[in-house]
Order: sequence, then C-alpha cells, then structure tokens
Amino acid sequence: EEPDENDDYFNMIQSIRDQAEANNLAPLTEVDVGMVCVARFSADGNWYRACIEDFLEENKLQVQVRFVDYGNRDNVPVECLRVLPSESSDLPAMAVECCLQDVPFSCLESDEVVAKFEELTVHQTLTAKLIDVNVRPMVIDLFSGADNVFVNKILSSFNEQEAAETSENAQEDVDAFSPEPPAPIQQSDSNTAQHQRKSRGGARRRSPMGSPCRTFQAALQAAKNSQEWLLNASAKEFESIKASETSRSTDKHSDHKEKRRSAGKKRQDDKSS
Repeated sequence: EEPDENDDYFNMIQSIRDQAEANNLAPLTEVDVGMVCVARFSADGNWYRACIEDFLEENKLQVQVRFVDYGNRDNVPVECLRVLPSESSDLPAMAVECCLQDVPFSCLESDEVVAKFEELTVHQTLTAKLIDVNVRPMVIDLFSGADNVFVNKILSSFNEQEAAETSENAQEDVDAFSPEPPAPIQQSDSNTAQHQRKSRGGARRRSPMGSPCRTFQAALQAAKNSQEWLLNASAKEFESIKASETSRSTDKHSDHKEKRRSAGKKRQDDKSS
C-alpha cells in the first residue's frame, strides 16, 4: 500500500507534541519576526509548528504567531516557544492562504456574512477547487458538506442581499429626514393691486435716501465742499502766519534803527563836551 502524505504530517505533529511534553525541545532564546518554531496553542495546550509574525509588547515578552499547518493565529508568551526539530522542518506548511472566487474581501466587514461563512464551514467536510494557483492568495471555489454546497455562491448572494437591504434602509432614512419643499407664496389682494398700479405706471415710492445716483452726487458735492473749505482754511492760516512774521520783522527792524539813532546821538554829545 502506498503511504499517505497525510500520515507524514500527523506523525510529525504527534512527534512534536511528545518531545515538547517530555521537555526535549530547547526554549527559543533568540526571538525574531519570521522565525519558524514550535508554539503552544492556548485553546488546547498542544504544541504546533508556527511562524512568528509580530511582537505584541515593547519588551518582546509576547508574540503573535500563525500556525502554519492550520492557518489560525494566537498570542503566545515567549516562554511558550520552542526550537523546531530539524526533522520536522522538511515538510511544507499544510495551511495555504486562499480566497473565494467572486467573493470580495469587503464581505468580511459584515458580521452577518462572517457568521454565514462559519455556519457553512465549521465542523464540515470541505472540498476546494483550484481556480488560480499563480497568485497569492490562491483563488478557489469552495464546497461544503456531503451535498457539496457551493459556498462562494451563497456568500455572494447573501452579501448582495444585505447590500440591497442596507441601501434601501439608507434611502428610507434619507426620505424620513428630507424636508418638504416650501409652499408657493400667495400674494394678497393688496399686494396684487399695488403690483397692478405699478404696472400701469403709478407713482413709485422713493426711498428716504433718494435714488442711488442722487445720493452719490450729493456725497461727491459734499466731498468737494469739504476739500474747498480745507484749502481756504489752509490759505487763511498761511496768510496769518505770514503777517505775523512780517510784523515781527518790522518790529525788529524798528528796534535796530532806534538803537542806531541813540548811539549816533550819544557820540555827538561826547564830541560837544
């Protein structure tokens, strides 16, 4: 009988568990992102092959790991990490990252779609049909159970139905909060009569300030008058200053002339004596 490849995996996993429980696996002293090791799963306490993805604390005492043969993740303390035996590193990882054809990743944002996916896949026998293996994640069609229920189709239709309901509810909310258009303004009889009088050339009511044109002309004239007043005031002040300076100059000249006359008279008196 030809050996089954799955037997090799199960034997490898069992060997890891036995060695870890017997403390035959050395603790992992140098921890770094990307390293493949043996980690203890918190849900069942068993040991599995894992890859370190990230540090969860600054002191690097806890890491996030992905169990490479199952695809799930867990937060594991560093003391629960062990060195992977060399004989257990020959087999490739059993878990391969895939995505469902025609089911967008945005579906995972919906709790209802995720719950439906778990309902179709948890504790079910699954069959995958490879659609594209040259991309990562690989694209597959997934079938569930003995009846081969097409998971892709159900999730796609479920997501479309939910999206339609969400859109309908959103439109109802918009309609509920949309204000009604304002009612047309109806003119009273007095307004209608006034409008008719204006249409027939009736007298128009003037504003208290008059027409804009006349108001502007009045302001312009006031500005001109104010400018002329300033010029006249400046001219008068200049004349006043000029007259004051002339007066002072005349007084000064008279005083000087008087002093000269007094000095000449004094000299004549001195000569006579």
